[in-house]
Amino acid sequence: MFHVPFSNIFDIINNNYFSFFNCLQNNSFFECQLKYDPIISSLWILTFIIIYSFVWSLICNNVSKVDQIWSITPWVYSLHFCYMFYLKNNNKIHIRLFFMTGLMILWGIRLTYNFWRRGGYGNLISHEEDYRWPILRSKMSKPVFFIFNFTFIATYQNVLLWLIALPSYVVMQSKSHKLDVLDYALVVLFILFLIMETIADQQQYVFQNYKHSLSEKERASHSSPSIRDGFIRTGLWKYSRHPNYFAEQMMWFIIYCFSIVSSGHVFNYSLTGIVLLILLFQGSMAFGESITKSKYPKYNEYIATTSQCIPFGKSSSLSNVKSD
Repeated sequence: MFHVPFSNIFDIINNNYFSFFNCLQNNSFFECQLKYDPIISSLWILTFIIIYSFVWSLICNNVSKVDQIWSITPWVYSLHFCYMFYLKNNNKIHIRLFFMTGLMILWGIRLTYNFWRRGGYGNLISHEEDYRWPILRSKMSKPVFFIFNFTFIATYQNVLLWLIALPSYVVMQSKSHKLDVLDYALVVLFILFLIMETIADQQQYVFQNYKHSLSEKERASHSSPSIRDGFIRTGLWKYSRHPNYFAEQMMWFIIYCFSIVSSGHVFNYSLTGIVLLILLFQGSMAFGESITKSKYPKYNEYIATTSQCIPFGKSSSLSNVKSD
């Protein structure tokens, strides 16, 4: 069941990463791409993005640069692998990889739009910073946060975005190109979770806009418990405290499943991406909820009655829960 195809992947990276840079001294990036394994050129794209994220965060004094490209870079890597297969195989299209990339682009378009309408892009230089970063910055000295910015925010998160797209590389390398019934099932599941995330984000967006349109006095006397208490707990949020995060993780698990169908093995090295993504979401939810609990006293009741991520189990409305 456990299989690591192309076990020399680390040797490929170790032996070719820096020589690719030497190639660039006398050749265009496009020419070097054709001479090397596509994973090497994808790593150089990753390197450029890490440098961009870090340097631009210093120039703009805003570390949400990775947030701006979160919905873009994974499908860029997948499109890169798709294009490299096309060029290196006599202009042949890898159907499974083509479908995977298409699904990632759909995911990216939706998430980019959602981020844009919340003011995440601004004018690209001046824009909203994720509310968690200033809080974290206040808990660290400037040198420590500088190191944290480079190692975790700019580097680790971008590496993670490269890793969650790595199933595309596994699929590209496999000999199985045509779609079968399992592929179609994965496509349907991906779209269902994409719809779920869209609905969850829309519900949150409408709620936040309406809440912020009210005065403190109007919120305190509002007929809706969610408005009075400051956080949404209706719709999909009745069944999960983070339904959008659940759908997000499931979509990337489905992307990994394409590599299972393609390779015929349950485990391969591209599993690393989804595992690290789940761990990142665990940390993000824990940190975010620690902030929310400090702002909204009733949030502890919500925690006691509603699943954190997977929509199951304790999901009763808090309107029937009595305060201590």
